[in-house]
Amino acid sequence: MNPVSCVIWNVDPVMVTLGPISIRWYGIFFSSTFLLGYVMLYWQFKRARLTETWDDLLVLYQLVFFLIIGAGAGAYFGHRIFYNWDRFFTNPLSLMNLRGGLRGLSSHGAAIGILTAAFLFHLQSKMRYVEILDRLSFSVAVAAILVRLGNLMNSEIVGRKTNVAWAFYFPLYDGALIPRHPSQIYEAFIGLVVLVSLFMVDRKAGGEKRPLGLMSSVFLLVYFPLRFLTEFFKEYHILPLESPLTMGQYLSMPFMIVGVCLLVWSLQNQLPAGKHPVAADKPSIQGVPQTPS
Repeated sequence: MNPVSCVIWNVDPVMVTLGPISIRWYGIFFSSTFLLGYVMLYWQFKRARLTETWDDLLVLYQLVFFLIIGAGAGAYFGHRIFYNWDRFFTNPLSLMNLRGGLRGLSSHGAAIGILTAAFLFHLQSKMRYVEILDRLSFSVAVAAILVRLGNLMNSEIVGRKTNVAWAFYFPLYDGALIPRHPSQIYEAFIGLVVLVSLFMVDRKAGGEKRPLGLMSSVFLLVYFPLRFLTEFFKEYHILPLESPLTMGQYLSMPFMIVGVCLLVWSLQNQLPAGKHPVAADKPSIQGVPQTPS
């Protein structure tokens, strides 16, 4: 391929250096996921009238705290389990090796961490688990866009070699001019498609009149099938080239199955998205009035 016909992506991963501190593009995008994700989550809570008192806001802030810990831990440990299985199997304590910082994060691990954090928050706050996931779907879609743009700025998670006209060269990754699919852009576009789909379905379903579980199922059934397809253009990471599917594709399949089941459950039951009374014997967050679930 003629090198002139491809984009030479040679962006410095470091945005600016201030003395001994280096601010990286990836760190900016990664931090933005929490900021913009909070904005989207606040909008969902405000629309449901869950931000009218300080106690309401405290519940929201606690949820955000749970999610940050869950997403970060899930992404970090997920990568080391899913993509470094041999090392983990022979030395489980290698999970505690924190060298490398944010290098090596798994989006599927982050998804599992978010699901776990939301469930733990559900047990304390008594907000319905599926309702939490519905209101969180918009935030996760935004995160899917920003994280992949961060990967692009880092010249990582590159695509397979190709001769398509829109191929990118990643000299920081290859050390040479090798045309590859810009899979980071593909996946960022997937996040945008998911976000637009959520807004369209939410509006069509009447906002707070939408059935419980609809937003979660839309997210799962739009993001993970598209992610499955995109994996055909991404470089292999842990599985051999002879493998019919990538690790990302195998990890995406359970989420797609859950999405189908959740959509069927949502449309059959047609439970309203808003709050519901809860049993009085369930535990509540100390000092915070019970939130109907």
